[in-house]
Amino acid sequence: MDANTIKVLTTLAGNAIHRELAARTALAEAMADMTQGIDPSAIRRVMEAAATALPYRMLMEETGDESEAEVFTRLRKRLTSRVLNSGPSSSSCALTNEAQRLEYAGYRAFLSDTEAFAD
Repeated sequence: MDANTIKVLTTLAGNAIHRELAARTALAEAMADMTQGIDPSAIRRVMEAAATALPYRMLMEETGDESEAEVFTRLRKRLTSRVLNSGPSSSSCALTNEAQRLEYAGYRAFLSDTEAFAD
């Protein structure tokens, strides 16, 4: 994996994590203002941003003694397996089901966005 690829992946990760932080901050500010109600779509935006950032966080956390290419390839294989073997959630909680659906959507987005870098 060349330096340019690492730079692009780092930029993608930074953007995803920044969007997550912005969504969480906006929700926290809305919750702190007792004069207004909490917009349910703000909660969904946080869940969606967190799910999108999750694979990038996983990639950054797993990089250690191994090369970036090995970690990246292993993560893509693991996420592909999760997506292919996933089914509809069976929880009785709609919020849990939506969180799981968004998590798998985040995995699919990561796989799609990083397809060009796969070996």
